[in-house]
Parts: sequence; C-alpha cells; structure tokens
Amino acid sequence: STAHQQQQTSNEPRLFGAQRHTSSGHKDILAIDFADNTIKLFNGGLGDPKPREIQVNLESYLVAWSSDGRILAVAGFNIYTSAPSVGYLRCKYLNSIKFYSQEGNLIYEKNLNFTRYPITALTWAHDDRR
Repeated sequence: STAHQQQQTSNEPRLFGAQRHTSSGHKDILAIDFADNTIKLFNGGLGDPKPREIQVNLESYLVAWSSDGRILAVAGFNIYTSAPSVGYLRCKYLNSIKFYSQEGNLIYEKNLNFTRYPITALTWAHDDRR
C-alpha cells in the first residue's frame, strides 16, 4: 500500500494501486487521485470503461490501501480561519478520516477532535496481531 499527500498546485493525477487478494480471481484495482479532490477507482486498470468516482471533499489528504487491498483509507483536513484577535488569523484544522470499499462506497467517516495541527501521515498496522 502507498500513502500520498495531495498537492493542489498540479492538475496531473496521482497514482495508487493495490492488488485484490480474492480467490475468485478478480483483477487489480487502480486508484487515481486527481487535483480536483476526486479519486477514480479502475477495476483491472485503465481499461475500465466506467471507473467509480469518490468525491473526497478535503483540501489536502493522504491515501493508503489496506494490506489486503479491500479498504481505501483517506485522511486529511479542511482549514478554517477565525477573525484576528491580535492582528493575525487563527487557523483550525478539521481533520477527518474516511474508509471506502473497493467499489467506492463510504464505509466509515470520523472527524477527529484535534484541530491545532493538520494530519500529516497515514499508515496501516500490517500483520498486527493485537
């Protein structure tokens, strides 16, 4: 699995890939992250005529597939500013984590209660036996 931080300055897509580990012989799923805050999921690669689209709705985010390739995690933030109290703007970060299925369906979403700093990393605990 690969983690990546969205860069809003480029219109070029960002590429992520994960193998589907299923006994039924499904093809790989390719996730392509676009600068307009969408992720497209291509079943079997770029030849998929109807990729599923995810609207992320975060200003900046990171993406990582689970080790078995079944869940796509997206963690990121939106920035909120408040009026200056002493001559400067105060930024607050609404940090969120979202989990999507291979079909692009939102499985779970959680806003985190920490607003002072943005999310800067995302990882899965692979082979964690806890």
